Amino acid sequence: MLKRLFAVLAIVFLLLSGLAYLLDAALAGQPSQSSWLDALLPRGSAAYAAEPMAMRPARASSRRALPARRIRAAEAMESDLAGVEPIPAHDPLHDQAVVVAPVSATDEFGPPHEDRDVVADLAAPTDVNTEHFTPLADLGSDAPESLVQSVASEPEIEIATDNAPSATSNYESGEPTLAEQSPTRHDEFQMVESAIEDGEHHGDAAAMLGPKHSPAPLGLTGAPDGATGAGSEVECGADEFDGSDDQQQSEADGALPSAGAVLLRWRTPREVSIGQQMHCGLEIKNTGGAVQNVVVRATLSKHVRLDGTNPKPQRKERQLIWQLGEIEENGKRLIEFELTPETEGEVTPQADVTFTRATQARIQVLRPDLELTLEGPAQMISGQAVMYEFKVHNPGSGRAHNVVIEATLPEPLKHPEGAKLSYSVGTLGPGESRLVQTPITGVKAGAWELSARATATGNLVVDRKLPVEVVSPRLQVAVDGPRLRYVDRQARYVVRVHNPGPAPANNVQVFDAVPAGFRFVEASSGGAYDSQTRQVAWFVGRLEPNATAEVDVQLLPIEVGEQQVSAIVKADSGVSEQAAASTRVEGVASIALDVIDADDPVEVNGETTYEIRVTNRGSRPASQVQVAAKLPSQMESLDVAGPTNGRVEAAQVIFDPLEQLDAGQTEVYRIKVRCLQAGHASFRAYFRTAETAKAVVEEELTRIYQDE
Repeated sequence: MLKRLFAVLAIVFLLLSGLAYLLDAALAGQPSQSSWLDALLPRGSAAYAAEPMAMRPARASSRRALPARRIRAAEAMESDLAGVEPIPAHDPLHDQAVVVAPVSATDEFGPPHEDRDVVADLAAPTDVNTEHFTPLADLGSDAPESLVQSVASEPEIEIATDNAPSATSNYESGEPTLAEQSPTRHDEFQMVESAIEDGEHHGDAAAMLGPKHSPAPLGLTGAPDGATGAGSEVECGADEFDGSDDQQQSEADGALPSAGAVLLRWRTPREVSIGQQMHCGLEIKNTGGAVQNVVVRATLSKHVRLDGTNPKPQRKERQLIWQLGEIEENGKRLIEFELTPETEGEVTPQADVTFTRATQARIQVLRPDLELTLEGPAQMISGQAVMYEFKVHNPGSGRAHNVVIEATLPEPLKHPEGAKLSYSVGTLGPGESRLVQTPITGVKAGAWELSARATATGNLVVDRKLPVEVVSPRLQVAVDGPRLRYVDRQARYVVRVHNPGPAPANNVQVFDAVPAGFRFVEASSGGAYDSQTRQVAWFVGRLEPNATAEVDVQLLPIEVGEQQVSAIVKADSGVSEQAAASTRVEGVASIALDVIDADDPVEVNGETTYEIRVTNRGSRPASQVQVAAKLPSQMESLDVAGPTNGRVEAAQVIFDPLEQLDAGQTEVYRIKVRCLQAGHASFRAYFRTAETAKAVVEEELTRIYQDE
């Protein structure tokens, strides 16, 4: 309870101190930069710029700077409150707390109360001393989350002591006010550098001069006067621009020098007191080739007095302009300034540079060229595709672009794509070649010309011609065989194929047709017989000029008459020839005579009939076939019948001659008799033809018996 009571008393004391401060400001009538609490707020103006909705701007225009005695009182209060317990975040008095208790992240970033008169809440209890706060960026990724919420935008602040006075500009009025601060360290310099790339260039560099490390008075903030440049701060510790090792130089953040860069470097003291003249320099360094028309423009803060420059510039309102002309390769120029700050805060001189660079173009003049060659056989066989090569070569020193090969074929030369051929080669470098191969077929014998052309950008044209002779192979075929053959007598037929030239014949085939009056027996040299087509086929293959091939076949005549054995020979290129051999086939009339008695034995006075069968078993017809019979003495004729008329003369029966008995034809003659006497009776039959002068006899015995 005592601690809580003590804390309440401390808050009341602070409120009373604030009221006294407001009263003093009203009586004095002096404007104040900001509330005296601002220096204790860890977020500061940077946090307000980043999150303007997280806090309200302080009504600083109606306040004056906190006297040093109040600062020391605040320090004493801080030490007295070191053991006091924190006030809860929801306490209504929290809006007026300074360094009493921490607040939550929600309260810190939430909407402020309407009646609060502070810039922002405190993020955490703070030990007010002369040491810097560590920026959050220096903590890396290991910083605790609570610290991230509370010090994400903390500025670096220190508690000032009663030393030399310093000036600061009010944000709103810009009027300077005096406050007590520590002495300025004049041995600290900073340098800002900006790199301008090659070409038609514009660049800028800004240097910020201010008490980066010196303590600032509690309750006052230094407001930057003028726009801030894009360069980064680089610190060095030298008063003069002597180029010594302790004078640090570095490129601006994000602008590394290159072969064509122009660097701007500000060389300034890091800190300076109000009214103290400072010597600054702007170095222009060309890191590449020579540049021309170099113009440097510099703009100074409005609360800085320009005492002099070297060299002297042209002035345009608040802008200083130097026409530096040309800067040689790796050359430097230095512009020196004598400046006197008139108010406290950051001095941010800015500069930019423009220039042009003279460029020299090197154009190498090259000479592309084309050579075209045609390669292929000077002679081709009609109907056979032959590969021809079109070779284009660039013997020149430059690249030949859009190279195209074109070919024109005469009518007797054929290509699947037509008579006009075109092949796009593209770009052909020096010494390079391209080869195009394409098949061309000759379809007509004769001497022809193949034309080709190669073209490229730049009116490069080259023509070539190649004479081509188209030849057709010729074949001769002959069939040798017997001129006469009888039926059923084998005959051998030989087929001869001859190539008289001038070209070889490829894929030579021989076909022999077997006529209907012959039967296939066998074939030589691997010939194959097809019974459906009645053909014998041989494959001869390639037949060189003046070469001859032979095949033969054995056939059997089966029909009488004139028979023709034909052969056909074929080869590539549409070559086809045929030949034939005729054979007369004759036949032989072969008559067979058969006699058959219908009854045997026969009783006396009994009757029987004899059948005489005449058959031509030969291969040709028999003409004038005549049949006759002689009866034995034991018999008498009763009746006769046959294909011709018959008559009985004494003991003989004679039939008229038959004009023709074809091969295979049979005729039947019948004679009916009566048996008169017992015993063995011999019945004889005769026939003769025009082809056989002698008669042929056939005898049949019949037994006659006496019936008892």
